[in-house]
Amino acid sequence: MTLSDYRQHYADLYSKIQTAQSDLDDYLYETRDSFSRLYKKQQEIDKRWFVAHLDYILRHADEFKESKQLNNIVIDFLLPYRSAGMVAGFAWNSSEEYKIYLKDLINLWDSGFCYKDNPIISYQVICHYGRKIILEYVQNGRIKQITEEYKNGSNPLELSKELISQVNAYDISDQYPDWKIYKTIDVVRKILDKREKNDEMV
Repeated sequence: MTLSDYRQHYADLYSKIQTAQSDLDDYLYETRDSFSRLYKKQQEIDKRWFVAHLDYILRHADEFKESKQLNNIVIDFLLPYRSAGMVAGFAWNSSEEYKIYLKDLINLWDSGFCYKDNPIISYQVICHYGRKIILEYVQNGRIKQITEEYKNGSNPLELSKELISQVNAYDISDQYPDWKIYKTIDVVRKILDKREKNDEMV
C-alpha cells in the first residue's frame, strides 16, 4: 500500500460516514413526530408494568443495586420532581426530561422519598397565588394521588430541600441524551418473565 492508496481509502470511508450521517439526520427529522408518539406510548406501558411489579423489585432491591447486570438500568418513564408556576407574570416550569438509574431510584426511597412509607414516583410543586403540591405514590401495585394547596404556612406534603436536591442530583438525562444507548426496564421485564416461567416448571 502506498501513501496515496491509504489517503484514497480514508477519503472513501470518510465520504461513506458523511453520507450515512446525513441519511440518519434525514431519517430522524422525517420520523420525529411518529417516534415521539411511539416513545410516549412505550413510556406509559413501562410505567404501568413497573408499578405493577414494584413490590417484587423492592423485595430484591439489593440485587438491583449491586448486580453489574442490573445496576445500570435507566428509568426514563418517571418524572420524580417537577416545579411549575407563575413568577412576576412569567410562566416557568422544569424540564420534562428526567432519567435515573434504578439503583438510585431505590436509594431515593431508602432516603425517605416516600409518602407514609409508600414510594413516591411523582412530586409536583405549582406556585401560583399559593403553593400546590401534587404527589403520586405507589401502594399495593397501584398509583395513588394526593393534592394539598396552602396559601399561607407550610404544606404538609412539603419535602426537605436536601431530599429534592438528591432527586435533582440523580438526574442523568444529560449523560444519556440518546435513547438507544442505555439499558431500559425491558431488561428487568425479561428477567422476571424468565423467573416466572422457571417457577411454573417446578
